[in-house]
Amino acid sequence: MTTSTQAKGASDASAGAAAIPAARSAIVKFMKRQPAGTACFLVIVAWSLVAIFAPFLAPHPQKEFVGNPFVPPGSQFPLGTDQFGRDVFSRIIWGARVSMYVGVFGAFSGVTIGASIGIIAGYVRGAVDVVVVRMIDGLQSIPALVFALVIVGSFGASLQNVLLGIVIIYIPTSARIARILAQSIGSRPFVEAARSCGAGPFRILALHIVPNVFPPMLVMYSLAVGGAIVVEATLSFLGVGIPADVASWGGMIQASGIQTLASSWWIMLAPGAAIASAVYSFNLFGDALRDQLDPRLRV
Repeated sequence: MTTSTQAKGASDASAGAAAIPAARSAIVKFMKRQPAGTACFLVIVAWSLVAIFAPFLAPHPQKEFVGNPFVPPGSQFPLGTDQFGRDVFSRIIWGARVSMYVGVFGAFSGVTIGASIGIIAGYVRGAVDVVVVRMIDGLQSIPALVFALVIVGSFGASLQNVLLGIVIIYIPTSARIARILAQSIGSRPFVEAARSCGAGPFRILALHIVPNVFPPMLVMYSLAVGGAIVVEATLSFLGVGIPADVASWGGMIQASGIQTLASSWWIMLAPGAAIASAVYSFNLFGDALRDQLDPRLRV
């Protein structure tokens, strides 16, 4: 018994040791084949670190009046001040925390919930599939931004309600894609072979359906994060998203950028550039990830 246990432990250790070079090789191949995607991933990592360490990186608190209003960019304030005398550079850093939190967790929750529903409906089929399809059609008949506006307008402007709206609007899209993939994979010969060998539905889902659906869902998640950031910025720009006293990129444009575009251009340019860089990086990284994971698109 002891010898068998030791042999099993040695086998697990060797398998784990072999997985490290394989992962390193996959990362190196991705970097060589997708240099633009790699650069965008570094931008994503940089914004994530800014969001996590915002209290330590920001020179000033997000609500503190530190100078005169409309001070242009200079040595004291790299991105100038807004109409209240708040440091725009500090508010960009604090705003990254809101945008990355809403984008990452909102997209992750929406895609995960939707994919779970779609996988179950696509595999079980029958009445469950019909009900799920009708629900998806009903939700997708409403424009995503309008749906988010209704949710935030009904429950009030807050970070939690914006997050709820983003989660709900990503459920039907991810559910539809996961359902189609689950139906396609469920009819393949290796799944039929597993079923004929006595494998139960949970085993088939865990070992065959979910692993094959995961790569496309991973790509969709990376693309959904950029879309979620845009939705949050749009809601804040319209004045129904994040409360005005909390720094957010869309709220910064709405509060002071439009009114002072001609005379104080830096107030709108800074958050606009932050939104563009984050969204573009997530979208381009998602495209690169799709090209890498899809064997038909590999070069």
